[in-house]
Amino acid sequence: EDHVLLVKYEDLKADREGQITRIAKFLGVDLDAAVTARVADLSSFENMKKSEDRIMGKEYLARVRGRPTDSESYTLLAQGSSGHAASFDDETRAKVDAFWIEKMMPFVGAQSYSDVMV
Repeated sequence: EDHVLLVKYEDLKADREGQITRIAKFLGVDLDAAVTARVADLSSFENMKKSEDRIMGKEYLARVRGRPTDSESYTLLAQGSSGHAASFDDETRAKVDAFWIEKMMPFVGAQSYSDVMV
């Protein structure tokens, strides 16, 4: 579908500015080099870590999960790497899997995110 753009976290980590340019092009937005660099800086691990208390947190997680988090050590960022899903409980994993099957599979043709990995 030409109205869906799949952006993988791993691709963003490998080439953030390239992916920002790709996303902007998909949205029909022309970004110059300075704006692209600024977006890359604002979306960097370092900047997100500085802003973690404002961009997510336990309260957000509680709304998404529909129940409070029982972890005192919850953080948005897993040291700048993927794999945060390993900390999900079975119920949350099942919801993510169901969402993928219902919403993502029709667009990407893969039964799971790991099937998309290349």
